[in-house]
Amino acid sequence: MTRSKNIANKTKFTRRLELQELINQGLPKIQIARLLGIDKTTVYREIKRCKGAYNAEEAQIHADEREKIKSSNASKYRNEIRAHINRIEERLTKIETKIYK
Repeated sequence: MTRSKNIANKTKFTRRLELQELINQGLPKIQIARLLGIDKTTVYREIKRCKGAYNAEEAQIHADEREKIKSSNASKYRNEIRAHINRIEERLTKIETKIYK
């Protein structure tokens, strides 16, 4: 993990801890959203990630797991796209060879 990504994850975890504290204080979700400067749907979605009471650590674990899945899918598609581009380039080379003979 790169340094900048590590810092971003710490920031996200800090935000989750803030969210957890505000929930524990019993504040309404809309007020929590305003205090954190995020949309209320983000607050609801984040809370939904945990089974039972919201827990910042549990939410971070789920977020990390989703990120791993996204990364592996991106790598898979990147390789498929490269292979497709290579096939197209090969076809173009054959066509150019025929045209310029």
